[in-house]
Amino acid sequence: MRLVLILIHWFIVNFNYFFRNRKGIYSFLIFLLTISFPLGFLINTLSIYAILIFFFLDYKKNISSKLKDFTKSRLVMFYFLFFVVQLFGLIYSENFTKGLTRSTQLLPFIFLPGIINIESRNHNFQRIYFFLKLGIPVVFILLAFLYYFSDNFNGITNMAQNWFVDKVGISQFYVIFILLLPIFFCIRDLNKKKLIFNSLIIIICSCFILLMNNFSGLVFLIISLIIYTKKIYSKSLLFKFIPLLIGLTIAVISILFINTRIEKKYHPLLTTSLNFEQIKVKNKFGYTRNTLEHRIYINYLAVSDWKQTFPFGLGTGDSQPYLNHLYSQNSFLVGMSKKLNAHNQFLEEYLKTGIFGLAALLVLFYQILSISKREKPVFFGYILFFVLACFVESYLNRYHGIIICSGIIPFLLSDQAEL
Repeated sequence: MRLVLILIHWFIVNFNYFFRNRKGIYSFLIFLLTISFPLGFLINTLSIYAILIFFFLDYKKNISSKLKDFTKSRLVMFYFLFFVVQLFGLIYSENFTKGLTRSTQLLPFIFLPGIINIESRNHNFQRIYFFLKLGIPVVFILLAFLYYFSDNFNGITNMAQNWFVDKVGISQFYVIFILLLPIFFCIRDLNKKKLIFNSLIIIICSCFILLMNNFSGLVFLIISLIIYTKKIYSKSLLFKFIPLLIGLTIAVISILFINTRIEKKYHPLLTTSLNFEQIKVKNKFGYTRNTLEHRIYINYLAVSDWKQTFPFGLGTGDSQPYLNHLYSQNSFLVGMSKKLNAHNQFLEEYLKTGIFGLAALLVLFYQILSISKREKPVFFGYILFFVLACFVESYLNRYHGIIICSGIIPFLLSDQAEL
């Protein structure tokens, strides 16, 4: 109690100083929100609610003005609408506890996009972009060293599973979107003075993305490097050697350190079948490793049973029990064993809240992509990657995906954009 009183007294005494440095504090909070993803759930959560508290630590007239601005943003309203649809699905959910948990996870959708939209106005984005571009690779290098000297070390190629998934508790699917950020900052900030620096950042982030052993991450990386190369080729002759240098460096590192792991991970994808009966037979009599076929089969099972879910869905908390029942009914061994979710956010929303949830998600993503294409085309590829990834992962089922969607993406859109 005494400590709390001391902190309150310190804040009252230093309030004017705090107000004069709001921009610097806000920059630090955004920086912390982003780099804390691979550091753990606790730090990331604290940074979110620190942003919420920061919003209200202002003069009364400013708070009143900012609250009025909340209702003026169409994009913020679409985030709110998506959250309201989850509450609607909670009404008829048989598993109310699970549905309440799912809805509570989406609470950042209510306040985070609006706060970022308002607080980011007239902000020095170049500075925060630079610190993120530098800070993210540094954090991952430090984590690689920690992993190397830890008891969990089992080869650098197992870092994604042994460190991020098992130790930190974050899936590599979400880590990839943090590692892609510096690459897009480099694409945005392409000039001769920072040529070597940007190239080094791209090489480091690319190698860590490869270490995540994720197929969609590999595809997004290749497309990002193509975008970077295309932009470089509009520059001078000297610039044209940089993509070749980056490509050769990444290729050499891949061959020396992670080629075996990549081959083991992606080889099953070469045998992917689009014949539903073949997929059904294979997964009925064996624990297959082809994750792409798993996704195809899950979508096939859910679509084939559409009469059970149309038009209102099953309820916010009932999608997973329903999928488990489908797996058991069709003897989908891997699905039964791992209790796989839909691995498709669009399908997930349809199963939870029917056509209303699917429509709310589609409209939200449409608005995000429209604003990006119109106002922030340099980040359009990044945001499009996230939307496309939602076809193969249930990104909004997990806390980290929610923060990427409601925190990082609105921040990328907020620089001079009218949301």
